[in-house]
Amino acid sequence: YSRPIPGGLRAGVALFFQGVVASNCDRFEINLHTGANNQDVAFHFNPRMHSVVLDSCTNGKWGQQLEKPGGPFIRGGAFDIIMVVNPENYEVIVNGLKYCTFDHRIPVDKVTTLGIFGDVFMNKFSII
Repeated sequence: YSRPIPGGLRAGVALFFQGVVASNCDRFEINLHTGANNQDVAFHFNPRMHSVVLDSCTNGKWGQQLEKPGGPFIRGGAFDIIMVVNPENYEVIVNGLKYCTFDHRIPVDKVTTLGIFGDVFMNKFSII
């Protein structure tokens, strides 16, 4: 899934996702891209079954990967994710609890596209 984000991103905007992890899932990812052709990735949020990886990609090169062990995602489990765009970082809230932050490596105003990939069913997406 890859779609434009109407109006792009800016501080004060939040992205809401509601979905279910597939029963055979190893990983899925939510990416905030700078263009429609999966150009630079300003924020790569990559839940795996034993950790969550956070990163960015500029000119085809991944940055310093941050990995959070464990995580709130389980196979077959439902989830709500809110990604709040703050002036200095993305704040990720999962199932009502603050989960992590990721400092901006690429300016937020460059983000124009949302990409969702992997073994996940997204029931709802909205900009709030």
